[in-house]
Amino acid sequence: MFRLTSCLAVLVVVANTSQAVELFSVNTSTDELVSIDISTGTVTTVGMIGHEMHQTDLTSLGGLLYAITSNSSDQFSGTGYSLVTIDPTTGSSISSVNMTFDGGNVHAESITTAGETLIIGYDHASLLSKRTAEVSPVTGIVTNSQFHGVDIDALGTTLGGQMFGLDGSSGSPSNHFTFFTVERDPPGGAFIGGVSFAGGMSDLAFAPVGAFALDEVNSQLLQLDLSGSPTIVDTIPLSTGLTSYRGLAYIPEPSTIILLLTGALGLLAYRIRRR
Repeated sequence: MFRLTSCLAVLVVVANTSQAVELFSVNTSTDELVSIDISTGTVTTVGMIGHEMHQTDLTSLGGLLYAITSNSSDQFSGTGYSLVTIDPTTGSSISSVNMTFDGGNVHAESITTAGETLIIGYDHASLLSKRTAEVSPVTGIVTNSQFHGVDIDALGTTLGGQMFGLDGSSGSPSNHFTFFTVERDPPGGAFIGGVSFAGGMSDLAFAPVGAFALDEVNSQLLQLDLSGSPTIVDTIPLSTGLTSYRGLAYIPEPSTIILLLTGALGLLAYRIRRR
């Protein structure tokens, strides 16, 4: 049994490290879903979304992608935001709903997950997203709103469940980006630190190999270290050189691990029968 358990552990580790890691983003100039190879920066078009995508943020849940997008090219026009469910295999929209709080439009800048729930960084009374709330992908209704008192330009959640926020501010010659943890029920969080550089950060995404942000100004992917004082540990130029990408998301792929576990259990049963 000890030998089989050891073998199983090795198999699982191999499954996690051998898979190519890709992130998803939205080309807002063509309304297409794209994938990004984090090793090479190669951008591949997945397909047309079938929905106009403007100011966009992206996350994943249950094998699907969820994007928020302003209903106008002017994100501050008051026309509201939509929640779009996207099939990551085809890039096409499965559904879209207008997001509302108490029947009115919201201003939303970011989206992530908490367990099996979609969480947005938004506000219903301001053009600064200082609140988080749950949003239904079926109705678009925003509930359980909580005030944080800091502008949340981007949200991302680690594979372990810790939520992070990002607030960007313009400067010359560099822009400044502040990172903080985000807690809900009750609302709270802790300041981590900041990074200044001549670029942008439009979203946060967490993959097995670390944290990433999309620099839409310089058309590159940023790999971040948020374990202490935030640092940019690598820059990966995107192959297309476009600056119209918005949103960043990683989809966990447990299928390989499940197959390996199934195979190992089958091997165990075979050995038991042989005894």
